[in-house]
Amino acid sequence: MAGIKSDQLYERAKEFALGCAKIGSVVPKTTANITYFRQLVRSSASIAANYLEAQEALGKQDFVFRLKICRKEAKESRYWLELLSELNHAGEKLIELQREADELVRIFSKSVRTTESH
Repeated sequence: MAGIKSDQLYERAKEFALGCAKIGSVVPKTTANITYFRQLVRSSASIAANYLEAQEALGKQDFVFRLKICRKEAKESRYWLELLSELNHAGEKLIELQREADELVRIFSKSVRTTESH
């Protein structure tokens, strides 16, 4: 976590979104799974998209605002992954993605704290 570069964080967020998108081929096509999966795809893809916007921020406030959106979307992704995991009796890929969502939340939280303190 320490010393992660912005391009590495973008790639990590993008890989997380791609990993979440691939879950659709693993879980059964039930009404609940489809609903949760669609929400997961939206929230996970939003992390990298908002991080790109943060890199083009118009100032410190805008930068912090975008980082907070990234954190919010990572938390939301974690929620949808939890629902999918519990509904489908987990699975290693879902567990890995939950861990990555947790890590992304921590990274963005620390980035917000660091930026706000300077």
